[in-house]
Amino acid sequence: MTMLPILCASVASLVSFGSQERGPAQSLPVRHLALLEHGPSWPSSGMPDMAKLGEHGQYMQRLFLDGRVVLGGPATDLSCGIVVFASSDRAEVERILAEDPAVKAGLFTPEIRAFHCASAADLVPASTLPPAPAGLEPLRLEITVPASPAEVWRAWSTSEGASEFFAPKVEIELAPLGKLDVLWFPDNPPGSRGAEGLRVLAFVPERMLAFEWNAPPQFARARPERTFVVVELEPLAARSTRVVLVHQGFAEQAARKPELADEWKQVRAYFDQAWPTVLAKLEQRFTSGPVEWGKPAPAAASR
Repeated sequence: MTMLPILCASVASLVSFGSQERGPAQSLPVRHLALLEHGPSWPSSGMPDMAKLGEHGQYMQRLFLDGRVVLGGPATDLSCGIVVFASSDRAEVERILAEDPAVKAGLFTPEIRAFHCASAADLVPASTLPPAPAGLEPLRLEITVPASPAEVWRAWSTSEGASEFFAPKVEIELAPLGKLDVLWFPDNPPGSRGAEGLRVLAFVPERMLAFEWNAPPQFARARPERTFVVVELEPLAARSTRVVLVHQGFAEQAARKPELADEWKQVRAYFDQAWPTVLAKLEQRFTSGPVEWGKPAPAAASR
């Protein structure tokens, strides 16, 4: 059963964590907007180099697909291009723009502006869900990682990044309802490889990732059902990011099938032990390098 209705009722209360301690603007994430003004190689008359503009378009498309650009397009009078980046790191935005074929060719000269980014999600009132029964409450864990939000976001939101701390093989399609497989035993038969057949539910680049999750194979009756996980990132300093992980849905699934309530309590107890291991590996990724999966390791989150 999909967890989207529960997610819609819950994410609003999670996306604004920490905002009570700061002013309205300061609690919002920093994003970067670039104006691509006509550069020194843009002709004063006639057509610009269309081949380079085509390469620029292909480059922008790749940035959209990997989540580094969230909005963009030409001004209506074609006087410039406008690009909104997901990153809060100005140096990263500068590097991305420096690799743009049209910028390299001098067709565009970028002007970068940082701004506090608000979205409709920031205006949704906090949810008031009833308390969950004992043993079925949401799990909430928090860790501070010595890395920028952009680096931590890559670790959670890309297949390559996630395989450096989460599991030996991760396949993630960063799109609403995109595919998600987190496999600790990729060579095992389907159904016993790890967290399989899941979906990305929602994301805000460098801020929030929500995805389905399932029970380990030993909980056979609960495994076909879905709970969900929300991971949030908050920048604390230049290279320090707070990571908050919330795993919910145990109480809702137990309410659907009361005969499975005890099994869902066992599932929750399992993840209460497993998620700290995952977050410890995330921290390890940024303190001593990617996990070497060939070495013996503690149980992971959905083995």
